[in-house]
Amino acid sequence: MLSVACRSLTNLSGCEAPPYWWSASRVPVATDMAEQLREVIAGRPVYVHIDCDVLAPGTVPTDYLVPGGVTLAQLRDCAAVLAESEVVGIEVGELEAVDPSDPSPARLIVEALAPLLDRAARGSGN
Repeated sequence: MLSVACRSLTNLSGCEAPPYWWSASRVPVATDMAEQLREVIAGRPVYVHIDCDVLAPGTVPTDYLVPGGVTLAQLRDCAAVLAESEVVGIEVGELEAVDPSDPSPARLIVEALAPLLDRAARGSGN
């Protein structure tokens, strides 16, 4: 598991030890986070799950606003790095529809994830 831009984690003390196959890496929000991500991924296949509340508050509507989030430019840079690998799947969560007739928040996410979505559409052989 790779946690990118996670600014806080639930305290898991008292939980069972993770299974033997579990491993985790963390890439914090930073100006060089895309390069850090490239080093950690190292060309391995990726399944991407992004909760939109990891973005800078006010970027898109979410239930949770936590300071120090990822900008859309940083998200796009990370998407471009992830697109260098085989994309197994993509999932987007925590995007609130404040006005269902206004698709602009979703459009912002799609535009930022464009390199990753293009790679996924081409499939693993290209």
